[in-house]
Order: sequence, then structure tokens, then C-alpha cells
Amino acid sequence: MTTPTSTQTTLPFSDLEQVYEQLAVTLDAVPETQETLFLAQLALALAHRVPDVAQVMAAIQEARDGLET
Repeated sequence: MTTPTSTQTTLPFSDLEQVYEQLAVTLDAVPETQETLFLAQLALALAHRVPDVAQVMAAIQEARDGLET
């Protein structure tokens, strides 16, 4: 795992790949009827760790925009 620096503002790509893999494994293990609830809980848990509401709102919009492509 990469050690964050004081100037680092995003997750390094190698760590992002690790997150993607764990998310995929977890979603495969969660019952299909619980996937939406799990993703909502995950989003809120992650948002709780971000000290800037504007960044959270921008991430929500980014995710929504990704659905429209």
C-alpha cells in the first residue's frame, strides 16, 4: 500500500486497483437484493471521511455523469 504524502490529494492508481478488486469481491459476496443498500452504506461511510461537502457533491455528480455515457 502506498503511504500518503501531505500533498497527495487522490488515491494512487495501484491503490485504486486494489480498491476495485476488493469492491468486486465484496459485491459478488453480497446478496443481489442487498447490493444497493451496501453501495449506499459504502458511499456514506466514504463521504463521512471527506471534510469538504463540495467534494462529496462533485463525486456524486461524477458518478451520475458516468452512468449517462
